[in-house]
Amino acid sequence: AASVELAIEAEQIYARRSDVTRDSIDESVAAARRSTSPSELIEVLFLASLALAGPQRLLRRAAVHDELVELCAREGDDRALTRALTARVATRGELGQFEGLRSDLARAVTLAERHHAIQELYICRWADVWLACVHGELDRADAAIDANERLEQTVSGPGVGVSGGQRVHIAWLRGHVDHASAGLGELAGWVPVWFRDLHLLSVAHSGRLDEVRKLVGGWSEQPPLLRDYMWTSLATARAQLWLQLGDRRALADLRRLLEPYADRVEVVELVVDE
Repeated sequence: AASVELAIEAEQIYARRSDVTRDSIDESVAAARRSTSPSELIEVLFLASLALAGPQRLLRRAAVHDELVELCAREGDDRALTRALTARVATRGELGQFEGLRSDLARAVTLAERHHAIQELYICRWADVWLACVHGELDRADAAIDANERLEQTVSGPGVGVSGGQRVHIAWLRGHVDHASAGLGELAGWVPVWFRDLHLLSVAHSGRLDEVRKLVGGWSEQPPLLRDYMWTSLATARAQLWLQLGDRRALADLRRLLEPYADRVEVVELVVDE
């Protein structure tokens, strides 16, 4: 019952149900603690961490990730511990806990390589690229992407598009805005809900602000932001775009939206789900 309830909670995020006020996550986890085995509780906690996606639930998600890591380690379940450490990486990044992030990353990579956990190994290597970018180590980030793409070629289920997105980010950081804009245009064609605003922002940065004004439409016409694990990054990109456009109403609305999370690190969360 707890698993079903939490799966429904997680589904609301992707159904764009921003009007949902019921939150039975804590009740479901508490019920599972009273009545399930440790191995079943581990799976319930993984589901709970998915249902707690989004910046407004960050601290609750962090507590669940901490409990997951401790429980998996105590049970000696290395495979689940690999998943738990990998899932906690992004949460620690958003909280600015970089030393803890590095520790989780190193432990997760060791376990993933030992147990051939390909999904977690991908995620850890992508997280390492992000960390290199944070510290301005762009050549190391490029080399890490190359290594990850070589790994992708050996398996049947690669993470299509992730490397492309990371290369676009590095091009932007290097000031190659036209190159970044071309890549973002391609990505926006695939997944507009994630990349539309970033692509328009890159067009604005390349000096074509009038073109952006024609493409973007009015503030009241903008599609809603999906409150999923990408929300922090998407909202920040939208705010930067409308700062370029100089719309006072948009900026006031976006300020109210983002101000509660001003102390957070903008991070694309990497979810481990099987």
